[in-house]
Amino acid sequence: MCDAGVKDKGEICREYPPRSHAFSCWRAESVERAPEILATKRSRGDEQERIAELERMIGRLTMGLEAAQEGRRCVASDDIVTSLSNRGGR
Repeated sequence: MCDAGVKDKGEICREYPPRSHAFSCWRAESVERAPEILATKRSRGDEQERIAELERMIGRLTMGLEAAQEGRRCVASDDIVTSLSNRGGR
């Protein structure tokens, strides 16, 4: 065993079922795919940032829609009051 507690290929193959060839294939694939795996982790952070930005945008749009609907209700009720007072004045 190495100083830092890291086992070499032979020690791992003796301790666990994979044999030397399987270990070599696994290691080669891991080294080959490492950039892809690391890039995926970085993009997850970017995705979370974009999700948060979109959630804030949805909140602002929802508040704007509610305000517009409330304003329309106020205008509609003002129209009813005006209409009723015009009829009453006849």
